[in-house]
Amino acid sequence: MTKSSAMSGWQVDLRSYLFGLEKKVGSKGSSHDPRKSAQLQQLQVYMKALIKKYPPQYWPLGQLATEMDTWLKTYFNRFGDIKAEVLMRGYREVYVGKQSEKILRIEHNKQATHHQMFLIDETTGKIIDTNTDTSPVNQESMGIMRVGQMLSTAWFGKTAWITATFDGPRSKQERRLEEKLQRNRLKGKLKGMEAAYLKYRQYKKLNKYKINTDRRSLDSHNPGLTENKAYALVEGQLESLLKSGGYSSIQTFEKDIQAFERAFVKESYQVALDALDAYQMLLYKEEKRYKNPSEATDLEQKVAKTKAKSLYTQARKGESAFNISSFGVDKYTSPSIRSMRASVSSDASEKRSEAESQMKALAKEHPLLKNQDFNREGLTTASSTQDFMLKYIADRYESVQTIRKKILEDQKRKDPKLIYKLDLLLEQVYKNEGISKGSIYHQIISDRKATIEFDEMFGKVALAIIAIGLGVISFGGGTIGAVAGAGALGLSTYDAFVEFQEYETKHAAYGAKMYSKDATMAWAIVALIGAGLDAAGLKTAIKSISSAVHAFNKTGNVARLEKSLKRLKSIDDKIQRNIVRAAKLRAKKLALLGRFNSSGVVLEDAIIIVQEIGITVEKFVLNMQATTTIKKLGLSNGEIADFYPLAKEIAKNPNSEFAKAIKGNPGLVDAWLVLHKNGAESFIDISKKLSEEGLILGKFLDEGGNKLVFAVGDDKVIAVLKKGKPSNAIQEELNLLKILSDNGLPTTEI
Repeated sequence: MTKSSAMSGWQVDLRSYLFGLEKKVGSKGSSHDPRKSAQLQQLQVYMKALIKKYPPQYWPLGQLATEMDTWLKTYFNRFGDIKAEVLMRGYREVYVGKQSEKILRIEHNKQATHHQMFLIDETTGKIIDTNTDTSPVNQESMGIMRVGQMLSTAWFGKTAWITATFDGPRSKQERRLEEKLQRNRLKGKLKGMEAAYLKYRQYKKLNKYKINTDRRSLDSHNPGLTENKAYALVEGQLESLLKSGGYSSIQTFEKDIQAFERAFVKESYQVALDALDAYQMLLYKEEKRYKNPSEATDLEQKVAKTKAKSLYTQARKGESAFNISSFGVDKYTSPSIRSMRASVSSDASEKRSEAESQMKALAKEHPLLKNQDFNREGLTTASSTQDFMLKYIADRYESVQTIRKKILEDQKRKDPKLIYKLDLLLEQVYKNEGISKGSIYHQIISDRKATIEFDEMFGKVALAIIAIGLGVISFGGGTIGAVAGAGALGLSTYDAFVEFQEYETKHAAYGAKMYSKDATMAWAIVALIGAGLDAAGLKTAIKSISSAVHAFNKTGNVARLEKSLKRLKSIDDKIQRNIVRAAKLRAKKLALLGRFNSSGVVLEDAIIIVQEIGITVEKFVLNMQATTTIKKLGLSNGEIADFYPLAKEIAKNPNSEFAKAIKGNPGLVDAWLVLHKNGAESFIDISKKLSEEGLILGKFLDEGGNKLVFAVGDDKVIAVLKKGKPSNAIQEELNLLKILSDNGLPTTEI
């Protein structure tokens, strides 16, 4: 059981257990001292262990254990008076009157979702009367009485927590209100100062380059003091704008800018924590819901009634067909083929869109399904809907706690930065505060955000790019290479990939244009680092080469890239050579990747040709050379000959399990060819080895296939197999790829 999944279960179980234990101890009469209960002592020891294991500042379970521990301590602090003990008994119980010795108890019926009131004879323990009134007014009254009962059980000398309970939220609201008033005062002072702020930014920039000399020495005959002239001019303009806006000096204006930024950040973190609390409450409610098998079954039946599963399957097949047909498409490709590919792509997109629409429609009753990170396609093929939902909730619990911990840590910093990375949160706070784009308030926050992104991008990401670039950027180098590179640089594999993922998902600062989902600048950045550039040098170099690199990514023309780089005066020969060398390798690897994906097409031709009576391997090669596929691919005679034994076996037994699994599956074709070259001589040996690696278990890119291969993709599996490693090494690498994939980390070719 994970930390997260244990949480809500204990929240119910501990309360129920404690209440039952209280009744059991109290029912033994005046001769029994509840303070000596072994069960209570054991429970208190357990609570302390939970508090230690799950610190309450980070874990709701730890907070709950602390609350339980406090309740338990009251048993060890009470008088021996049995009537006092009766008064203290359950947190749901209270005297109706001292003389009557009758107890009024209110419980919340979880199944019926309403409050029930019981009048109990304390001398016999029997229920005298039961009152269940589900009307909203009476339900609210009973709810209030239940709260009163909980408060009445507090030990008279331990009432501080009652004060804190009621005063805490009020003081927090008062503090938030005061902070809002402070922000509004600052916004009022800065209102309409956009022109002054733009001039202030110029002033700050020129201040970095100003030569420290007396302004009176400035004259037109001193060209070395150009920066001072510009600085003096802008300073005067800024002072004039500030004066008209009610500011006496640049320093007071700067002070208000910094104060507003601090106030905005503080409120943003409060909004973030409020949002986490709300999300955690939703997760808690949904977890309780799906722990009920009938709720999970209801969702499973609703999913089954849709056509989503079939639509997702059709979409995957179409997407796979589109990708396989991508090789060889160029300006000479016939319009009919282009039209066919466009039709396949459009149809697959429509199928996936319709599947998503049908699944999202269920979110009205099952809100988690609308979450952006929810795997709706995965739910349609889940073996257990209940396990799938509870696993998702447990993962989200952990994410909430991780983010909460980071926020609390960042709040303690003198220069908090985390808030500027949470774009959705910033947008929400902008909305709450009525901040429009282009206003001075928006500019202040945006400028700070850009500065932080720019500094961090070249600070902590540079090593990660090296670590990953050395391994993943080369086809077949794969994760093992990346791990080695990361280790050599003192980075863990996980940290390296996390940093790289952050690099991929952040917008570039100051026009560097480095943001890209497929990280098309990554190979060039690695080349720059390989040329010996430090973080400062990267800033200039990336801006300079950006256009040339993006043009190469579209055309693959190395010669044109080389010419473009030579025209750049800011790039020296060493850097140019490194980038060109990397571009040549990239072009070659992309070409190889296209060839690997076309193996299935080659095999189809090979099966037809090999069926000619009396054909030898020599004739097979000659006939294959005449096919359009081979002409496009440019395979050598040896590479063509490799297909001969495979095609012959499939032609001989076209209905065998092996033939059905491998036909039309470029990944398996390549796997067979690689294993054949690496010593698996007999057909049985190769089939056995493929089975050992889990690569021949049904349609592995469809439902019901091998989960490991499905997770990492057949192209990655083949990249691993091409290294000719032993079975255990291959499996270890594939397992690592799956772990990265499961955590949303990049595993694809850069």
